[in-house]
Amino acid sequence: MSINAVQEPWMSNESPQIDHAFVGREAGDAPMLPRHRALHERLRQELGPRYHAELLRTLAPELRVSDEQANELWVRILRHQRELSHRLGRHASISVAALDYLHQVVGALHHPVLVSEAHHDTMLRRSHTPREGVAAVTIKQSRWARWVTRARA
Repeated sequence: MSINAVQEPWMSNESPQIDHAFVGREAGDAPMLPRHRALHERLRQELGPRYHAELLRTLAPELRVSDEQANELWVRILRHQRELSHRLGRHASISVAALDYLHQVVGALHHPVLVSEAHHDTMLRRSHTPREGVAAVTIKQSRWARWVTRARA
């Protein structure tokens, strides 16, 4: 197999998928390499004014806002992320900041829950529409989901 036969996802003609890693890079949670930057720019151009709405939909699928509201909300969540990180004395991810802002500050989410990434993927496969009023924020360690479940019991 020659090197030319290998096509990286960011070189593909297909539209890139927005996942939590993509949103995290956009928010500065992870470094954005040149290949990521090209992917983000391509998707920003494809989606135009819907770009931030799609980022937010990845973080909170049940959130319904206009494109203009999404742009403003994205900026506010980024600001909240910086403030939250400062108060905690450590980095707060965009997922945590969005959940906190949308639930505590705006009141747009009711009864948000943390679930493991595996459980989140299973829920998405079983249903094309998220449960009303439930935010599924993925976290890598399923032990946190078990801890939350025990804490609620």
